[in-house]
Amino acid sequence: MKRLFFCLAVLGVILTGCSKNDDGESDKPNNNGNEQPENPNEPKLPELPALPDPDDVCSAMDDLKFMAYCYEKFDVNKDGKVSETEANAVRIISIDYRYPVESLKGIERFPNIEIFRSGDRITELDLRYNLKLEELSCYGNGCLTTVLLPNTLTALEERAFAYCYSLTEINLPASLTSIGGYAFDHCTSLMKITCHALTPPTTSGCLLGIDYSGYPYISENLYVPFESIQAYKDSPWANNFKNILPIE
Repeated sequence: MKRLFFCLAVLGVILTGCSKNDDGESDKPNNNGNEQPENPNEPKLPELPALPDPDDVCSAMDDLKFMAYCYEKFDVNKDGKVSETEANAVRIISIDYRYPVESLKGIERFPNIEIFRSGDRITELDLRYNLKLEELSCYGNGCLTTVLLPNTLTALEERAFAYCYSLTEINLPASLTSIGGYAFDHCTSLMKITCHALTPPTTSGCLLGIDYSGYPYISENLYVPFESIQAYKDSPWANNFKNILPIE
């Protein structure tokens, strides 16, 4: 009889542990702090792959100059690596002329950056995992062709992408509420802007800049949510585009 009671007690402990897992307390995949907000209209980002070196976020990078920048700025304990703890503490990444970085692969391992300043040699920029981003500037980066923004970004500062001659199109997230003047000044290759915000983000000036006569540059097409077309036509955005069309 004692043996029976003992077996029942062990069984009860096992079942209790299983019920905790069923309630969501089991281990969850670690996405390095990149917790994505629930939004049924936004595709969920894939989980980040495991780091080649679990103790060094820089092992996810492919640009030696970007690695050198991160080791100099963020290796706090000077062990030759940037741990996830050290990466999570980073709030600003600002690439200057001393670091001619061409690839920012690995920036997704810094989930808490709030301010980002691009260098002038970066061709592709993927900030989708940087969900805490508040300020972004790629001013003067004539090499930039592709930008992917986080779906939490609420503002673009003045001249954020000015003189990005090679940028051909950009998608602005539904979270965007304001955009600074001249944000796309002299973006001469920019043929398509898609803005997913239902309410037109406020703007403080001409988005595309002005010509030598003082008139705003006008681009061909702006794509917005179907139900928001009239709102954009009634807003300052209409001064910058020939056509305001529904998102394809």
